[in-house]
Amino acid sequence: MTEYSFKMQEVFKLAQFQAARYDSSYLESWHLLLAMVALHDSIAGLTFAEYENRIPFEEYEAAVILAIGKTP
Repeated sequence: MTEYSFKMQEVFKLAQFQAARYDSSYLESWHLLLAMVALHDSIAGLTFAEYENRIPFEEYEAAVILAIGKTP
């Protein structure tokens, strides 16, 4: 069995939380993306933080709602 880093375990926990919020029975890529963006010290979080006009997490979530047509 693969052992994940502490940070990756955090990402999976948050992704599972997002999946539960959207009543999904399995993890999808966008659950992971939302989780990585929410963790400001993850690679994705740090990458997005480098942009001058930082996008708030709520805007990512609004885009998800628009794309999948489902609210939490």
